[in-house]
Amino acid sequence: MLKVRYKIKTKNLIFFEIIYILFIKFFIDVFNVPETAWYLCDIINVVLFLLAFKKIINTFSKIKANRFLVLIMLFLALTFLGHLINGGSILLYLWGLRNIGRMFVFWINCIVILNKEDVEKIFKILYIAFILNFIISIFQFSILGIKGDNLGGIFGTKGSSNSFSLNLIVIVTTWIFIRYLDKDVSTIKLALCMGMAVVLATLAELKSYYILIMILVILALILQKKLNFRSVVILFFLFIGVMLAGTLLEKVFPDSVQYFTIEGMTEYLTGSGGVGYSSTDDLSRTGAVSTIHEIFFEGDIIKEIFGFGLGNCEASSISIFNSSFYNRYEYLHYRWFFHAMTYIELGFTGILWFIIFAITMLIYVLKRADKSNKIEYDVACLTVIMIIYSLIIACYNSSLRIESGYLIYFILASSFILFKYKLINEK
Repeated sequence: MLKVRYKIKTKNLIFFEIIYILFIKFFIDVFNVPETAWYLCDIINVVLFLLAFKKIINTFSKIKANRFLVLIMLFLALTFLGHLINGGSILLYLWGLRNIGRMFVFWINCIVILNKEDVEKIFKILYIAFILNFIISIFQFSILGIKGDNLGGIFGTKGSSNSFSLNLIVIVTTWIFIRYLDKDVSTIKLALCMGMAVVLATLAELKSYYILIMILVILALILQKKLNFRSVVILFFLFIGVMLAGTLLEKVFPDSVQYFTIEGMTEYLTGSGGVGYSSTDDLSRTGAVSTIHEIFFEGDIIKEIFGFGLGNCEASSISIFNSSFYNRYEYLHYRWFFHAMTYIELGFTGILWFIIFAITMLIYVLKRADKSNKIEYDVACLTVIMIIYSLIIACYNSSLRIESGYLIYFILASSFILFKYKLINEK
């Protein structure tokens, strides 16, 4: 009886955490709930990790995934070595470790605690959240006049709100499309979901979604081996939809018309023409690493390898976790991009580690996905696509370091959960 109660309790905490992540930012932005409300996720993560601790090695051994625990331990060793080399406050180091480590703790918790039915239930929760997000976003735009970066739907009305929306709509529309290819979703449902996603992306000025959805759909077609006449028709209508969305975007945001030219897109991504992302002084998306290298690391091989050290460039609403580096160089907006923040704190070692972790996961999932098991293979396809999406989004925003990243890490855990479920049932 105690064992059953333990399982229900831990699963419910993960369900609560995901629902909490989906809605708490709305209450922070609209009803002025203190931002410290986010720290409840930290408490849940630590509690779950401690409760599941004895099962971690056993679970990862069963699914032959110990290599990921080794990589995480290597990451801890590298960051601590970087701290010893660079010096600095141990408090800042621990704060930096919290900011990046909480996602991996959550990922491990999901793998150890959840099962197949839980994954399916959470997918349904995400779909419902997607619908609610669309409805509330339409209300915010049409009644309240909110648009652009501040149009967040269920994720609120302030900065970074639309990055939460981007992750949600990418996850849901990709999953719906994969299920459509398996004929488990109707054409009408697919068209409605894609239509809502494109409208929402347009009103929130998520221009990247137009490119991302084309890439993700092509990846899904390749993974599902559906490259045929039907797929050509799908891509054609998707392209038409993106073009119509571009027309709508031009009406809502007249300045965005330049984005649909080669020159405009190049400037948007690289900051060419003497500008960064938002000014002449800050970093651009694709030029961030080279700019950081030129300003801070050139000629210093140790800094190139280890960066300034984990935590030494951090910032927080809590003053003791504000680094002197951030106070001086905040104008660069390096914390806006995951790859820039990783490089400036961890150097090429940090960038290389994340790439290796992602590639290792991609190979692991592809090798173990059972094509004869439809739901398992569909989830594996979604996981692989989200790994690739993570590598792209790392250069686009800071999603992998902030709370919106929890949604991505849940998807990255989903295939592992199904592999575990299959092994248990085979016995």
